Amino acid sequence: MAVGFEEMGKGCRIFTDSDLAGFLLSKQTSIARFPVGTFAELRNPLSGEIVDEFCWYLQNMPGKAPVDKEAKHLALLELMSLLMYSPRFNWNASSEVGKMQLACSIASISAATREFLPSSDTVFNVEYLMVSLGKRSVARQEKAFKLWGDEAKKAFDHKQRNKPTEIADTL
Repeated sequence: MAVGFEEMGKGCRIFTDSDLAGFLLSKQTSIARFPVGTFAELRNPLSGEIVDEFCWYLQNMPGKAPVDKEAKHLALLELMSLLMYSPRFNWNASSEVGKMQLACSIASISAATREFLPSSDTVFNVEYLMVSLGKRSVARQEKAFKLWGDEAKKAFDHKQRNKPTEIADTL
């Protein structure tokens, strides 16, 4: 079964079946560890088969203090910038199969940015990524992360400023 899931997924994604996802989500001790959105249903357009993706990149690290939405969002942006531009992935980007793995991973992670910032405009699709994954350098990676991170910080600051304040019960 694991081999079948491996064939369906590309890149740094982890797949499971709905039975395991349902079991984990039904356990009382798992509710805090696996909140809603931990597993995303994916349908293979060719076969119609459904698998669940374990969205490990949305989780807090085990044994670490919980992280807020802004910090998680920024971590996803950093991971995306690494996968898109870091020279560490030159080998992956040198073949069509490797590009497909990178593109599928980036597309999945970029879609998850909307979990923390619904207005996120850093969502990419596989088709775009397959033709745009080009030159890689630390400078490009850092520039992309700074640009995306600055925009996200502005959006989170704007969201915080426009948050309705509670009226104190002073009457």
